[in-house]
Amino acid sequence: MAISIITTMVLGTFGLSQNVFGETYQHEFFTIEYPDGWQVQVESGDELLGGFEFVKFANELPNYSAKVVVVKWPDILSGYVVSDLDLMQFNLDGGKWWCETSTFDDVGRTCSDYEVLEYETVNMNGLDSYQYKESFTLVWKEATDPEQWRSFSNEYYLGNDGYTVYGEVWLPSYDEYFDDIEASLQSFKFDQKFIEEKTGKLIPDWVRNIFIWYGEGIVSDNEVINAIKFLVNQGIIQLD
Repeated sequence: MAISIITTMVLGTFGLSQNVFGETYQHEFFTIEYPDGWQVQVESGDELLGGFEFVKFANELPNYSAKVVVVKWPDILSGYVVSDLDLMQFNLDGGKWWCETSTFDDVGRTCSDYEVLEYETVNMNGLDSYQYKESFTLVWKEATDPEQWRSFSNEYYLGNDGYTVYGEVWLPSYDEYFDDIEASLQSFKFDQKFIEEKTGKLIPDWVRNIFIWYGEGIVSDNEVINAIKFLVNQGIIQLD
């Protein structure tokens, strides 16, 4: 069983980019920023072996050299109780499986030479995220020469559903688009009410941790005050 399409992530240096985006995409339960001038394709209908695209952003369509995609994998964990380690391996196996089994019939290209470069679990915007950096070779249906690509992503799980927010870039365009893709993935945020609905948690983990760390003398008064402001702004704390 696999949930990860070719998804990857540059690790250790995934700080906020200095790029300033001109566009924000607002969905019912998430927001994401993307580079000004990029084209948008909503619910593209691309076959993704069990998942479906909410939205695709690309430097041009359909013949892109860089893109960012938000994908949902419905009920991928239904019936399973898994640990972080299980989920990490789940995704690593999924990327390899997708590359080895994809054909022209389902995605319009073949994939080979799949390699995992880096991976780890981090906290992104208050949620655990499984991050990957991978490389692979693609041959498109209408092309004759193979192309080297890189991809990097965040994998999230809310309830039984999985969500992939990933970027994919042609290797010769890597330096040109890497910062844009990195910052776009970093900007992705689920709606807080949606998180509560899916996880049953009213207060997100990052807020819980701030109060724990405050008791241990690790964080400042201002950080606690900002956490309280967040709870007020989200309507979790009601003020008369």
